[in-house]
Amino acid sequence: MASIIGSVSPFNETEDTWQAYAERLEHFFLANEIDSEAKKRAVLLSSMGVKPYKLLSNLVAPRKAGECSYTEIGMF
Repeated sequence: MASIIGSVSPFNETEDTWQAYAERLEHFFLANEIDSEAKKRAVLLSSMGVKPYKLLSNLVAPRKAGECSYTEIGMF
C-alpha cells in the first residue's frame, strides 16, 4: 500500500474560501495520483467536514451527496 502524501483538513468557512479549498484538494489529488472521479468524490465527501456535508446534503435532496459527481459538488 502506498503512503499518503499530505493531508486534507475539513473546510472551515471562517478561515478559507471554497475556491482555495478546492485548489488545495486538487494538489492533494495530484500528489497522491488520484485521478478517478469516484475517488475524488469520496475524498472530498469524507474530508469536507460536518457542516459543509450537511449543507450539500440539503442542497441536493432528495438525492444523496454521494450520488452527485465530483464536478457537481465543486460547483456548490
